[in-house]
Amino acid sequence: MAQFETSAVPGTVRDPSNNLVPAANATLLSLETGIRFSATTNEFGDYQFLNVRIGLYRVTAEKPGFRTTQQGYPAGLTDPDRFNPLLAIISYIPRESPTGYVQTWSFSIQREVARHTVVDVGYVGNKSTHLILFADYNQARPNRPGENASIQARRPNPAFSAITVTFPGAFGNYHALQARLE
Repeated sequence: MAQFETSAVPGTVRDPSNNLVPAANATLLSLETGIRFSATTNEFGDYQFLNVRIGLYRVTAEKPGFRTTQQGYPAGLTDPDRFNPLLAIISYIPRESPTGYVQTWSFSIQREVARHTVVDVGYVGNKSTHLILFADYNQARPNRPGENASIQARRPNPAFSAITVTFPGAFGNYHALQARLE
């Protein structure tokens, strides 16, 4: 039985208006060892850290002309008079969300069945649990026949635009039989 000790950490950098940020410097910091990894976002704002050991990390992104959250927020950013729920990017992650994980196992058997002839039979499987799903808590219903209502008018709470919820509701299983005659 085999189990992986590394994983990948992908992500996308966006500005406060939800625009993609290419050529940003992304940093992955291990909170356990202090080791830093660096990557630059592509034209779609995507980055990926490969072969990352399992552990606790902090991801930050920087680009000249952008303000980091460590520098504080601009004056008045949290002023209720300036908050527009129709333009805000709202995300919700339940506090009790468990961390997702993947279990992987494999085995194989080789047998010489005749001179210079080998049969190799193997099994590979994995099970993924608590994988992250994204959904819109404020998703608009479809128009009824003959109706031509705006998206906002069809939302459960029309005072807000999309409210993205992140929850660990996905899973996956994979099983494979591998055979070879040589």
